[in-house]
Amino acid sequence: MSRRALFWNSVSGTALYAASVIVSFVMSPVMVRYLGDGGYGFWELLLGLVGYLGILDMGVAPAVMRFVALAHASGDRERMRGVVNAGFATFLVAGLFGAGVIAVISIRPEWAFAKIPVGLADARLAILLAALIFLLTFTRATFSASLMGLQYHRIVNTTRIVTSFGQAIAIYTLLPRYPGHALVVVAAVCVVVTLLESLFFATLLMAMLGHGYAPWTARWAEGRDLFGFGAKSAGLMASSSLVKQGILFVLAHVLGVEAVTFYVFAGRLVEYGQQLAMAIGFPMAPYLTAAFGGGGIDAARQAWLSTTRVMQFIQAGIAMGLYWLGLPFLARWLGPEYALKGAGVFYFLCAAALCTVVGANANRMLVSLNQHGRAAIAALVLGALCLAAAIPATMAFGITGAAGAAFAFMVGLNLVEFTLVCRALGVERAPLVLGAVRRNLPPVVVGGLCMAAAAAVWPAASYARIAVHGLIGAVPYLVVSWFTALSADERSRLVVGFRARR
Repeated sequence: MSRRALFWNSVSGTALYAASVIVSFVMSPVMVRYLGDGGYGFWELLLGLVGYLGILDMGVAPAVMRFVALAHASGDRERMRGVVNAGFATFLVAGLFGAGVIAVISIRPEWAFAKIPVGLADARLAILLAALIFLLTFTRATFSASLMGLQYHRIVNTTRIVTSFGQAIAIYTLLPRYPGHALVVVAAVCVVVTLLESLFFATLLMAMLGHGYAPWTARWAEGRDLFGFGAKSAGLMASSSLVKQGILFVLAHVLGVEAVTFYVFAGRLVEYGQQLAMAIGFPMAPYLTAAFGGGGIDAARQAWLSTTRVMQFIQAGIAMGLYWLGLPFLARWLGPEYALKGAGVFYFLCAAALCTVVGANANRMLVSLNQHGRAAIAALVLGALCLAAAIPATMAFGITGAAGAAFAFMVGLNLVEFTLVCRALGVERAPLVLGAVRRNLPPVVVGGLCMAAAAAVWPAASYARIAVHGLIGAVPYLVVSWFTALSADERSRLVVGFRARR
């Protein structure tokens, strides 16, 4: 993949992130108003259940993307068709099984959700619709992963931008008409949007590959490759789901469904920052894979070091901005109550975002090298331990204790992945850590002090002030980074390139 294609794929991912933030910014207060804290917490638990069962993916989605990319690079269209059919067969079976599990839960929903804050009939119908969402999401995964393997991230992302706005408009229009059945309305709209996306991606991929999808023709060779690679990714995905969704169910059973809402919104701001970094860095996975496939371990090492410096710069800046602007934004967005009750969660997760800057690109490199098996095992063990610790921590410290367990998981897993990728590439850890601190800590400190001074003199009580505070921190962050993150030669080349473009 050319650097130009990598750039535009990253831009489209960033645009999708921006669209998601805009939609959430507008729709979250609307949904809380119609669903209430309890109803919204139930909806998040429902999404958490769908996310939990996402472990049935078994890592096949990233495997499909990787093997389609490799087959495309070698021009083997027959191999591509085999990978797509094997992936479709896997996802269809897993989707039907997961949907069946969710449907069974609808018989006695209180077993999973502890408290049902809406009518039982609406709760059961929403759970059944969630089962359908799960099935459609799994079948869609084959098509979207294949398109991304063909380097069409921009098409997938643009489609999701359009459908996310369409979904928001539909929910916004229908909720006032059916206020007594808000949960069912939201779930039904999600079903329709997921179905439309699935049909579009399937049609587009069929036009590119020139064949229909026949899961019964899937061959063992492709399936073996997908499962061999995917089993490692599955461990990482399962551990993340185990902690992220598991903590929500711990909160529901220990503190009540309403506590889920306060935890989710405090954590969502940090999650938005992480999603921005992921959107920018997502196309780097096939880029690193191509570097390894074309030039071996030396090319992979060079590609990883250069892209990691970029991702560290981005993630450090995001963490700095989140820490100083997150709670004022939350208080202005949803109300002071949400900022007050979610402050402990927010600070714990912000600290995790900053601590994971050093290993910003480690996971992508391990996956590209197909050496993420040990990381998957460590993630499962660490996830189980942290989730178990979340129960007494929540009992003792409320939602802040649950956030402490999430912090331990995020930082611990990042440290494991960073250690493993350094061993795989044959690089020393200490110089990388010191280099990352030297490059990124000074701009974070200077930018943070500028925002702290602005908050003391001119509190961020409105969106406009929050934006101004962000600029007050961003400018010194960029200026200091120019001298700490770049060498003299790199600065010179950038200046020459900028002048040439002018």
